[in-house]
Amino acid sequence: MYAIVDRFSPTSPVGSNGFENNLVYIPSVQEQEQLLNELTFIFATAIIRNIPDVSKYLDNIYPQHLDHKHSKYAGIKTTQYPLGLYDTNENKTDKVIRLLKTLTDLYVPVRNEEVIDAVFFGGDRLTGERVQCAQVALKDSQTSKGRLEGFISKSEDFHRLMNFLEAIFKLTYSTDVAGDPCTVHYYRNLLGHRSVKGKVKNAYRAYKLLYYTILDAICVVLFMDSLGSADMDNLRLPDLSKMTSADRIKWLNDTCQELVHQWFFENTDDICEEMRQFLENPQHQENYWTANHNNGRFRCHRCDKDYKRVSSLKSHESRKHGLSLTRQKKKAVTKER
Repeated sequence: MYAIVDRFSPTSPVGSNGFENNLVYIPSVQEQEQLLNELTFIFATAIIRNIPDVSKYLDNIYPQHLDHKHSKYAGIKTTQYPLGLYDTNENKTDKVIRLLKTLTDLYVPVRNEEVIDAVFFGGDRLTGERVQCAQVALKDSQTSKGRLEGFISKSEDFHRLMNFLEAIFKLTYSTDVAGDPCTVHYYRNLLGHRSVKGKVKNAYRAYKLLYYTILDAICVVLFMDSLGSADMDNLRLPDLSKMTSADRIKWLNDTCQELVHQWFFENTDDICEEMRQFLENPQHQENYWTANHNNGRFRCHRCDKDYKRVSSLKSHESRKHGLSLTRQKKKAVTKER
C-alpha cells in the first residue's frame, strides 16, 4: 500500500444520500460547452498529427494542452510513501474489516471516536466493492470510526480507464459477423494490429493504440469531407501561409468545433435536454417511482406505506391500487448475415 500526497488542497465534496436533486448529476449547458472545447482540442490535434499540409503550419504554434486552473501542478512529480505490505484476503469481509480498522488507527484523523476528515482508498473495482461491503457490515456501529467512515473507496485512474476501454470493446469489437466493416475487429485485421488479441486487460496498450488509430482516422475523414476533398494530396485548404499564427489556430478550432457540434452534439446546445425534462417533472413516467421518497425509502403515492426498493413499491401499487405504468417496447432488430 502507498500513500499518495495531493498536489494541491482539494475542496471536499458535499455529501449526498443519493436522493437529492438529480439535476446536479447531469452536465449543465455550461459544462457541455467545456466538453465541446475539450473535444475540439482532441479533434484538432488529430488533424495536426495526421495531415502534413496542416501540420506544417500549425504543429509548432498550436497549444500543447488546454489551460486549466490546476495546470501548474501537472508537471510536479507525485510524492508517494510506502505504507507496507499487508497479508489480507480481499475475498473475506472480516479480513478487510480488520485491515481498515488498523489503517483507521494509523492514518485517519479522529476525535472522540468520530472521523474528522475521510481519506480516499484507491484500487480496482474489486477493492472498492470489498471496502464498501466492510462498511455495510458495520453500519450499525455507534460512531463514524466504528462504521469505517474514514475511507472513501475509489477506482484509480488506470483501472477506470481499463474499465472504460472494456466497455467500448464490448460495444464495438464484435467478431460475430466475419468481415463486417462496422466492427473494430475488421479494422484490427485491416491495419494488421496482431498484438490486439485476447482480453483487454491482458493487452491494454495494444487495444488503446488501435482505438486511437481509428479515432484519428474518423477525425481525418470528417475533416476532409467538410473541405470537399477525397484525396489528402489535393486538400482544398485556405492559404495558411498568408495567415497569422492566431488566425491559423482560429481557423482550425472553428472548423473542428463545427464538426464536433454536428457529429457528437447532433447540432444541439443541450444533449441532455430530454433527460432534464423528466428530471424536472416529478410526475414524469420515467421519474414517477423514485420522486416520492423519504429518508431513502420509496413511499406509496396512494397510502402511507413505504419500501426500501422501487420494485417492492411497484408491486404494492400494482397489487393494492391497480396502478400500472406501461413502457414503450423496443422495436425488434433483425440482422442479415
